[in-house]
Amino acid sequence: MKKITKTFTIALIFCLTILQTTDAQTEYKLDSIQNFEWDESAMALLMTIRQHYTYDNEGTIYTNYLHMQKTNGIWVNNQQTNTTLNNLGFPSVSTYQTWDPNTNDWINSLRNLNTYNGFNAPETSVDQLWDNNSMIWLYLMKIEYLYNDAQRQTKQIFYLSQNNQDIWIPNDEFETVYDEDGRTLAYIQRNYDPGLMQMVNNTQQVNSFLNGVLTERLFQEWDTSTNQWVNSFKTVYDYDNGLNIQINDFSWEDDTWQPVRQVNYTFDGSGQIETSTTLYYSDPSFQNYSRVFYTRSNNQITQRIFQSWDIVLDDWRNTGKWNDVYDANDNLIEGYRFIWDTTIGWKEYRKELNFYSEVIPFSLSLASNELLGTKIYPNPASEVITVKTLSPVKTIEMYNILGKLLLTTNKSTIKFDAFQNGLYLLKIETEKGQTTKRIVVK
Repeated sequence: MKKITKTFTIALIFCLTILQTTDAQTEYKLDSIQNFEWDESAMALLMTIRQHYTYDNEGTIYTNYLHMQKTNGIWVNNQQTNTTLNNLGFPSVSTYQTWDPNTNDWINSLRNLNTYNGFNAPETSVDQLWDNNSMIWLYLMKIEYLYNDAQRQTKQIFYLSQNNQDIWIPNDEFETVYDEDGRTLAYIQRNYDPGLMQMVNNTQQVNSFLNGVLTERLFQEWDTSTNQWVNSFKTVYDYDNGLNIQINDFSWEDDTWQPVRQVNYTFDGSGQIETSTTLYYSDPSFQNYSRVFYTRSNNQITQRIFQSWDIVLDDWRNTGKWNDVYDANDNLIEGYRFIWDTTIGWKEYRKELNFYSEVIPFSLSLASNELLGTKIYPNPASEVITVKTLSPVKTIEMYNILGKLLLTTNKSTIKFDAFQNGLYLLKIETEKGQTTKRIVVK
């Protein structure tokens, strides 16, 4: 249950935001998804799943997610999530329910309770389990989030409930260590020792940088007999003028680093990925394993072709293909999945259709029409975003939700790896005017 509730909590905190609206442009919200699977008897793709989103708070965060599936030709409810937002529009209570066909009613399953600090960053998250016998919510797990003075998250402390009550026993914690520039130097995971009544080291990941670029991730385990960190695994990043990247994985064996895996990425002149090739080490050399070819259109990946290495034929063979279609507003509207059949070639086995509608939270003036073409992607973002405008950018200012200025730049690409997870505002000034966008860093 611990693994399930951790996943449930993280998903509810960071994945409920489908989009962010702005005060000067039209955005689009995802309203529904239709999933199709290949049916051999019908020799056709048939719709098997429907997903619907209901929104509140000007359509930026969904307050109900409904999942339906087709059974014996009839659409039936499967699961849903209801979310209550606080007065600032952040999820405060999210309840996951499953459909009971015997009673034709929804049955409570899990509930997540969130609180936020003064910077609107997560402060606590509590998971509860519904008890059908007592008809009450039972406590399961709690996460406490700690931050430094720069409001970067430094710790996540996990607690388990004692006897399903609001009494908490420490279980483990995850600490993040930053350098003076806000880059992540280390992740440290510790487990609670009830005998010592304190957290003790378990594993850590140490990052190395050169001129601000990540060059190595070192994974270590804590040796309780020597009270020292012991090497376990490492990943080394090599760059070729920023156009190609080689990633090498090593395991620590017999006091030396042994090669395990190698992944090579190639990029075109504009920095867009073209191929990725994975090899595994088999003494005395690396052997081909898999590769992916990427095709782009208007900065979107529209096709991926997957291949694996056939050791019998000593050649590459097709295994899968993804075709994605975007509309003029960069919304993913169609997704097609294929497998390779040696007899007939590409065989479609899955299709997904996404449906969107406009969100216009504020009236638009004629002066703001020029800014309707302003786009930010990806959003939510984890490392970097790109700002696309119809007119040249003069300045971009980034604020937290309390209005504190955090960053000023005139570049259209902004790195976010140094900022805390949460909601931020981007004030974008072009030669034609200003607009403000809300973005989520996760």
